[in-house]
Amino acid sequence: MASVAATPVNSPFPNGKALSVHSMAPSLATTTPGPDLTEVEELLATMKQTLGTLGATFDTLGEQTAHRFPWSSNGCCPSG
Repeated sequence: MASVAATPVNSPFPNGKALSVHSMAPSLATTTPGPDLTEVEELLATMKQTLGTLGATFDTLGEQTAHRFPWSSNGCCPSG
């Protein structure tokens, strides 16, 4: 049986090692977000606040409905 010699493969990475986030950008953890990301974060915070306000508003409206129309909580119309 003939022996097969291993053919070296050229790695696309420097020194034959894969790049890591740390080797590419060692200061990545200390960078500040760009203006676009900051604006998106502000938008999400505003949307969360609005959602909380809407939830409280609907809870209040539901309570008022239950007090004004006690028959509405059983899903039926008033009798007579």
